Parts: sequence; C-alpha cells; structure tokens
Amino acid sequence: MDKQKQARDLKFGAKSEVRNVPFIERVLGVKLAKTSEFHTFDWVNEKQKIYVELKSRRVHRSQYPDIMIGLNKIRYGFARIEEGWKIYCVWAFEDGLAYYQLEANTFDIKWVRDGGRTDRGINELGKYVFVPTNKLINIDCSPISKSIKVESPKRSPKILAPISDAALEEIIAGASMISLS
Repeated sequence: MDKQKQARDLKFGAKSEVRNVPFIERVLGVKLAKTSEFHTFDWVNEKQKIYVELKSRRVHRSQYPDIMIGLNKIRYGFARIEEGWKIYCVWAFEDGLAYYQLEANTFDIKWVRDGGRTDRGINELGKYVFVPTNKLINIDCSPISKSIKVESPKRSPKILAPISDAALEEIIAGASMISLS
C-alpha cells in the first residue's frame, strides 16, 4: 500500500469537508454533525433524518460523463430511505460542488458497474455506482457572510446494515430480476 498517497488523499478529503460543509448545510437548510470515523456516511442530521456523503475529486465536473461512488453507500442509503431518511451524495469537484439525492424513482440500476482504483498500492476494484453528471444539482458556493460552527455529534449514530441486493432491486423501479454481483 502506498501510505504516502493514502495520507495525501485523506488530507485532501478532510480539508474538503471543512471547506464545503457550510455550503452543503446552506443548500439543505440544516446543521450537520460529523459521523464517527468508520460510519458509511460523513455527515448526519438526526432530527431531520438526513445523511450526507461527500466525495472530493481532483477533476472538473464535465471531465467525465459520470462520477463514481461505492455501491456500499448506495445500498446503505436505500436501507435508510426505507426508514424515512433522506440521502444526499455530494461531490466536490475542482470547479464546484454538486449533489444527487438518492431516490428509487431517479436511480437507474444500469449505473452499477465494475470500477475502482489500484494506484494506492492496493486493489480497490469492485462494484460501484456511476451517477451521470447531468443528474447532479449544483450547490451555490458564493461566500457565506457569517461564520458557521461545525458541531460534533453528542453520540455517534447507530451503524446499521446496508440493504441486500434483492431488496435494492425491489426498490428500484423497473429493476426486477437484475443481479448486482
């Protein structure tokens, strides 16, 4: 494993979270709390039942026709949606922020395919979801006049199991008898 590259990537992501959470909070109209280190999602608002995942990328939004996120996050998200939660997947691009709200009626099972990376010295290949960039909604990144304090959660949200392949397939409209393996 390339520990230097991994450390550089983690630092890049951590800086992106600090820089971008005020804009995400503004567009969603809620305060977010950082989840625990090993939670599936980065941010939560338990009162409003919202989870947010932020993926920071060193590319421009228009550089590729779609953008990758782990299938594990989508499965977990659909399981939470069944419990009344809203799930937002946010990408920080070189040229701005954009999000996709995970919903069964807008998700396409064809977005699931093989992907990943091997450039950090370990095999990170597997099943991923490639959300078309034309499905993303831009987030206003104009200056925020007041200082926004990011609060830590008083307790970490309970880590719940992701949804199964079969249940995911049932949730997605028109996606019967499709294998995700």
